[in-house]
Amino acid sequence: MRDCAQLGWLVALAILGSACTDETDPLLGPPTPLASTREASPEECSEGGTVVLSGLDNDRNGVLDASEITDSQVLCDLDPGPDGAPGEDGKNALVAVTVEPAGANCEFGGQRVDTGVDADADGALAPEEITQTTYVCDGAPGPRGFSFLVRTSTTVSEACERGGVLIEAGLDTDEDEVLDDGEVETSTELCAGVDGLDALVDVGPEAPGANCSAGGQRIRRGLDTNDNGVLDATEVVDTTFLCNPVATLIVTSSVGPGTDCALGGLRIDSGLDANGDSVLGPTEVVATRFLCEADDGRVALTRTATVGPGVGPCLRGGTRIDSGFDADGSGVLEAAEILSTTYACSASPGLDGRGANAVRISTEPSGANCAFGGTRVDTGPDTNGDGQLQDPEVTETRFFCSGADDAALVDVEVIPPGPICLNGGQRLREGRDDNGNGVLDANEVDSTTDVCTATPAVPMAILTAQLPSGFRSAAYEATITAAGGLAGNYEWSVTNGQLPPGLTLDPTGTPDTLLSGTPTAVGTFGFDVVVTDGRGAVAAQTFTLSLAAPPCEPGVAGVVGQSVRTITVPSTFGSGITGIAADTSTSGFVYVADSGGSLERFRKDGTTEENVLNLVTGIASGDVNTIHVIGQDIFLTNDNTSCSTNCVYRLSSDGGQTFSATSLGTFSPATNDALQGVALDGNTLYAITNDTLDAELWSIDLSGTLPAAATRVATLTTIDTCNGLELDGSYFYTVCDDIGDGREGLVRIDRVTLVPEAVAALTLSISSGSWAELDVVDTDGDGDLDVAYVQGDNNGSTTSPTGATYYVCNPGGTTPAFANAFLVGARDDEGLGYDSSTNSIWQLQESSSNLFRFD
Repeated sequence: MRDCAQLGWLVALAILGSACTDETDPLLGPPTPLASTREASPEECSEGGTVVLSGLDNDRNGVLDASEITDSQVLCDLDPGPDGAPGEDGKNALVAVTVEPAGANCEFGGQRVDTGVDADADGALAPEEITQTTYVCDGAPGPRGFSFLVRTSTTVSEACERGGVLIEAGLDTDEDEVLDDGEVETSTELCAGVDGLDALVDVGPEAPGANCSAGGQRIRRGLDTNDNGVLDATEVVDTTFLCNPVATLIVTSSVGPGTDCALGGLRIDSGLDANGDSVLGPTEVVATRFLCEADDGRVALTRTATVGPGVGPCLRGGTRIDSGFDADGSGVLEAAEILSTTYACSASPGLDGRGANAVRISTEPSGANCAFGGTRVDTGPDTNGDGQLQDPEVTETRFFCSGADDAALVDVEVIPPGPICLNGGQRLREGRDDNGNGVLDANEVDSTTDVCTATPAVPMAILTAQLPSGFRSAAYEATITAAGGLAGNYEWSVTNGQLPPGLTLDPTGTPDTLLSGTPTAVGTFGFDVVVTDGRGAVAAQTFTLSLAAPPCEPGVAGVVGQSVRTITVPSTFGSGITGIAADTSTSGFVYVADSGGSLERFRKDGTTEENVLNLVTGIASGDVNTIHVIGQDIFLTNDNTSCSTNCVYRLSSDGGQTFSATSLGTFSPATNDALQGVALDGNTLYAITNDTLDAELWSIDLSGTLPAAATRVATLTTIDTCNGLELDGSYFYTVCDDIGDGREGLVRIDRVTLVPEAVAALTLSISSGSWAELDVVDTDGDGDLDVAYVQGDNNGSTTSPTGATYYVCNPGGTTPAFANAFLVGARDDEGLGYDSSTNSIWQLQESSSNLFRFD
């Protein structure tokens, strides 16, 4: 065995002896004595040994060079001789690691490490066997970050024609648990659907988990298809998570001498508290630094402090980490002892912060990138949302190199949200430390670079779940609605399939797009609709559109066709036809009323013209409004816009063979507008007003003394400006300027509940100063209406369907009605009178004053 005590004594002697051979430099002082060893060669020691080399470090490079060796000593091992008998087995050394709660030993908790010898050989370290205890303590936890809040309201812009919901979200920066106007970061409007369905939003807390690491808010959106005022699970078409920022955690622990620190030191772990337990777990560590003890005996220290938003590079706040050496031995890291400051920033809100740009600054050693060293600046998007810039996320690297005589400095300042960076960012300033004070002063800045926080893509969704079916050769319109995104400027397209021939999709709708046209084929068509907003957020929805042959068509199954004949009549009419009606005789009359107060009738062959006002006494031109023939009864409504008496007359009860004006009812209170349509059910006459606010439905009992007191059956608050009235056993039917959602069209009113329901939206161009007409037909005689014919006011158009005649199939059925236009715009047609004797429609052309009959 080598005599270690003798070896140490000889090394010391060799060093001390060699220290006397060098001359002292007057500036640097005497050179340092050095010693080194090497294995002895077989020639020097047959049993092996060590050669001790000593000398002075004359070139002061910390290495004993060959030219500096002034002495060598050879120490040979002795002959080991034969091995002795085995000794008694030693006891095992044991280590026990347990959790140390927060307290006197570790302020924030940590781990207790006990070591000792297993004296009783039971494999467990008993308390009496512990010979040493050390503690590895956790550092102070980082800030939790502000909560994400969401608020909703029904205050929406004019873009939501039918109302909707405004969704606003942001961080609760003043921690008052209320989302103030100044805290709103994103807003989205969710418009009500085109079918009048309410847009509903359900906002609730999201527990920490897979969707939001630190919890947050869950927003579910959809349309109230069952009209119960509650967003049911089956009505949800989109769910968005707005996550709280994830807190940054810092943990410091001691490390012993080893590969990380030759003399031991501190290990600094940082990361994001992904599971929200306020403990930095091994899988949550995203960065590790070592602060090693100095070889001169100084102790490495670190200290952390919570910083708010805008401090250093942390837009959302985080933790500042100062490190250095305890130069004065106080055990506290003083400001003058700080050698390095770094930041661990909290993640941004949204989807755990993904999408924000991050910056990483590090020292660049002398080498290929910087001859004299300098600073390396890496930037890129924080795609995994951990608040740190990892190597795979680096998209750009810049080097700021020091010169031979001065250092390159870089500092970072926060750019608030504004015109420079929409969502804020960081400004890198670079320059040289001309005055050598270690600080980049304003006059030393050579260049600046702005790194803006990327606007995260707010999730989008297409709210429209399915498209209504349609029919070949029938005008088709369907609105597809999207919600979400940040920038608007939506772009719509169709992929993975094709639209039915004849249909097109508006590519620029915001936030809705319109699928419209007249399909020319029958079948089932599948395709994807894709919408992209100005920030690159994308949503897609697969649709299936079924197109069938029309359930009824002009000229088929009893529906009036487009075969037309012109009947020249000897008369000139005014500009506003208020009604046309035909009696039930093939050789009978067609009655025409206009707003000028004329009321005339013409033989169906055009041979006779008669002024009806000359045939009946008690009726003046000012009493003329709408004319109705119901079986053998001929009724006239008055043009009085607030009528109490003489509001509706029966002119004839024998089909026009004789005339005698009879006032049928008195109205108290007075009607709010003129009566614009009547319908007969046995001995009860019903009438509807043209009121521009709320339509009124009245009834008159004709079985007693006339005029009878009229009864207001209902005030229909959801429809207005209505014309024409028909009925069957289940419904009243009328045509209105507003059918409940701002559109024109055909309405049916349940005769029991008196609740209006839109049957078909039509382009009619009606208002308080123009008229529409309505007739219904039971083509197969089963008591259920099969077709409704509707005529609007085309205002002289000869090129558009405005004011066209429409046919509506199955208006009283349970399935959606089918409506289409025919007799469009070629004749300046006005009025509509269905002739049951010939299954035809009578209309009048104002420009030529001719009658037209469509068979």
